[in-house]
Amino acid sequence: MSYALGYQVGRDLTGTEVRNDALLQASRTDRPGRRQAQPGGNAGSPHHARDAHHEQRAKAQMEAAQKAAAAGTAYLPTNAKREGVKTRHAAVK
Repeated sequence: MSYALGYQVGRDLTGTEVRNDALLQASRTDRPGRRQAQPGGNAGSPHHARDAHHEQRAKAQMEAAQKAAAAGTAYLPTNAKREGVKTRHAAVK
């Protein structure tokens, strides 16, 4: 179980800037039964890091989806002009 969890975390963090000092701080302070208040809120907690990572990932996915949609929209009229391509009314799929 621990290997699979570590593997998944590693995959999720690929391409993400990891602050080793914050990760080390969180591993020392954010344990069940040992929660300590942190100056400036919970910015160093693993939950904050996880949420920030998810936000960053969601933003990147949204940008990629918008880029793909724009590319698809630009491709359709160009492809329709190619020899041998038959186009149909939008209602027919």
